[in-house]
Amino acid sequence: MMTKLSILVLGVTAITNSALAANAPANFEETFSYSLGNYWCENHLSVADMDGDGRTDIVLMATALAQTNGPPWSYLSRAILLRAAGDGSFTDSVITNYPGRYGYGAFAAELNNDGSPDLILREQTATHVLLNDGHGTFREVWTGSPGYYNLTTLDVNRDGFLDIVSGTQTGSGGLIELFTNSAAGTRFTRAWQSRYYGSGSDSIQTVLSVNLDNDGLPDIAAREIYGGRMVTLLGTAAGNSFVERQETFLGERTFALAAGRVNSDALDDLAATVGWGVVRVFVNRGDGSMSNYWESPNLGQAAFGLALADFDQDGFDDVFVGTFTDGLLRIYRNHPGVGFDPWWESRLPGNGYTGTSADVNSDGRLDLIVGEKNRLRVLLNQTGSPRLAPLVMTEAGALLSWTALPGKTYRAQFKTSLGDSAWTDVDGDVTATTNSASKLDASAASLSPRFYRVITVFRN
Repeated sequence: MMTKLSILVLGVTAITNSALAANAPANFEETFSYSLGNYWCENHLSVADMDGDGRTDIVLMATALAQTNGPPWSYLSRAILLRAAGDGSFTDSVITNYPGRYGYGAFAAELNNDGSPDLILREQTATHVLLNDGHGTFREVWTGSPGYYNLTTLDVNRDGFLDIVSGTQTGSGGLIELFTNSAAGTRFTRAWQSRYYGSGSDSIQTVLSVNLDNDGLPDIAAREIYGGRMVTLLGTAAGNSFVERQETFLGERTFALAAGRVNSDALDDLAATVGWGVVRVFVNRGDGSMSNYWESPNLGQAAFGLALADFDQDGFDDVFVGTFTDGLLRIYRNHPGVGFDPWWESRLPGNGYTGTSADVNSDGRLDLIVGEKNRLRVLLNQTGSPRLAPLVMTEAGALLSWTALPGKTYRAQFKTSLGDSAWTDVDGDVTATTNSASKLDASAASLSPRFYRVITVFRN
């Protein structure tokens, strides 16, 4: 009689960070889902190792209605830390609550140079700076105005400490402001402000730290939503201001802005979602001014999720966009000098809210963090990786089968406890000749449980 084994098929990890096969189909698999309950997350979130355990955590601001019979409406907001566990899941804890406030974003940045990322939280009335003790416990050390919208951090005055550049709505138009880090993260002083962009409720909702002209000075790009403006500003040698380089009117409301490297130069390019359905990509001319490069088909929906990121590891950034009402997630693959082609598509069960990219599991590939109104989801980038089929037990041992790329070499591995740090190779690598491959583990007929994975062997 065969011994009944405990089998768990685990995720796969490449041995090296070599480029994925050029013909590999895109593969993003949901590995974690977190319910926000009555709260929702539609704005900026951050990804960093907040507790010093070597794993990548997620921190976000979430908002709920405190009074549902408005207007006027009343809100609650809270900062939530999702700590990464060793098995790919996350455990949640509340960092702080802001009763009566709408939450706009959570930003991780090392503000006091102690080796641990700190937090900048924004709610409708104020900006809050919280220093990290290195283990994911935070202490608020500074509060100031304004409270919305989003911000970026960069060392504008080159004193070794990150400063804050924020966007806001003033009632007289959108504004960009610089706050210098005056005391190792415990005090920030307003040092500069831009002109007003538009008037009334026009708002600077996104500010990005970018390299626009390769002069070694920090630059910024910004998005004004209601008037549909995209603005680039160059850093100055004085380190206390920015000079506007270009204001581009995009014609309709601009719902998202992202920066990345579309071509082979060292300068940042930009992408924006404009109106109800178009992603526009702009290439840097070399001086911080932007020229039209590519437009997506009309997607028919506003999009809050947008990223320029190298999902296929070919050295050029691709376009990720998540649209709202239909919850569709799309990646357009970069063909340098030509444009972008559809590469991957999936759909959320609900409306699409936030969406960004980051290497969540530290395997060298950019993953997706996407949100519906009340739920956050992590989709790991498994492009080019084998996908295991259900294990088959035979008289000869355990038979593993997986999806494969012809010509690629694979190695099956196991361990007898999830707590083990080392994997044991099943003797004999397998080179695939078709789109599937298999390996028999003849040693599986034992009393010990086994936890399997299959990895791709990249040979230089």
